[in-house]
Amino acid sequence: MTERMPEAGPATSPHKETADYVFHELTRSICPDCRRTVDAQVLLRDGKVYMRKRCPEHGRVEALVYADAESYVRNSRFNKPGEIPLEFATEVVRGCPHDCGLCPDHQQHACIIEVNSGCNMDCPLCFANAALGFSLTMDEVEFMLDRFVAAEGRPDVVQFSGGEPTIHPDIIPMVRAAQGREIPLVMINTNGRRIANDDAFVAELAEVRPAIYMQFDGFEDKTYRVIRGEPRAVRGEAPGARATGRDRPERGAGVGNRAWRE
Repeated sequence: MTERMPEAGPATSPHKETADYVFHELTRSICPDCRRTVDAQVLLRDGKVYMRKRCPEHGRVEALVYADAESYVRNSRFNKPGEIPLEFATEVVRGCPHDCGLCPDHQQHACIIEVNSGCNMDCPLCFANAALGFSLTMDEVEFMLDRFVAAEGRPDVVQFSGGEPTIHPDIIPMVRAAQGREIPLVMINTNGRRIANDDAFVAELAEVRPAIYMQFDGFEDKTYRVIRGEPRAVRGEAPGARATGRDRPERGAGVGNRAWRE
């Protein structure tokens, strides 16, 4: 008598989970602990952009790098081939980002001169890690401007930054020096505090008329309390308008312009 085996039911396959992100691109970054150069993945998740990287010594790190994934992807259509500088300042030794200066591997042109590291604010969150440290001399800035012109030929723009560049005693002569080299757009990157409170300085700015690239964090005191460590860090009338002597600034940057107009 032959024993019949029960018929097998339908085959089941293991359940596969779907990742909660879309891989967008691969780039290079550094470990925040040891500064080792590592591969990094750019990921799109929940409408935001994240960077994920792994260091052999310190493990995986993931950080938010852009709050609007749709805008991040859409803006890539503005990418274009870079223009090769007329001359380079350094050679490739260790590779980006460890070689300092405009080397042949550099993908963007230099346009920012950090004139100091000091600041007239003490924000808990500081992009520039501002603190007492260096303050460039006028001769050093003149040298940098000459090198900048030599590399670019006819530069489109230069921006003075810091720290807080408006507290540098030679910031007005620095603006004049850049304008004297026929750089059409000379900018000052500022928190606006000195412009809002120093009428004599505003009068000096009105003579040279630089573009004011001013930080703007919002309209609510709590925003400034968190980001700047104090409510409404800059008070008074629109700093950009005061600097140019107009109802609104002649030129400026991003949301700063919108704030001045309103």
